[in-house]
Amino acid sequence: MTRIMIVDDSQAILNIVKHIISHEAIVDAELSLFSEATVAKSAFVNLKPDLVITDITMPEINGYDLIEYMKIELDVPIIAMSGSTYNDNDTSTILYCAEKIGADYCILKDELVSKLAKLIDMILMPEMIGQT
Repeated sequence: MTRIMIVDDSQAILNIVKHIISHEAIVDAELSLFSEATVAKSAFVNLKPDLVITDITMPEINGYDLIEYMKIELDVPIIAMSGSTYNDNDTSTILYCAEKIGADYCILKDELVSKLAKLIDMILMPEMIGQT
């Protein structure tokens, strides 16, 4: 079974992402949800996820630091998501920086419902959607 790690300090977003993956994605996935990036970082190496979905703006450890750590430890595909501004930077700037640090894909939180399931299936099951 595919393992997906989801990291966001918002329980509402964690629930939305969980629902989308469980009900709309083709991939059969075991989901590990983390509302604290520090806990996610500690669990990452043992969990060995096949995909990580992480927020960027979080307390204690931000998504940039988490992405950088994960890419050093295990080259796993990472989807960065954001719906906020940070230090006067808009969401597109935040996601651009996430890509430069190592995120493989980026998505706006207001696009989760319309795009996340297809993106996950494209990453984890490209043969099922006609991509190689």
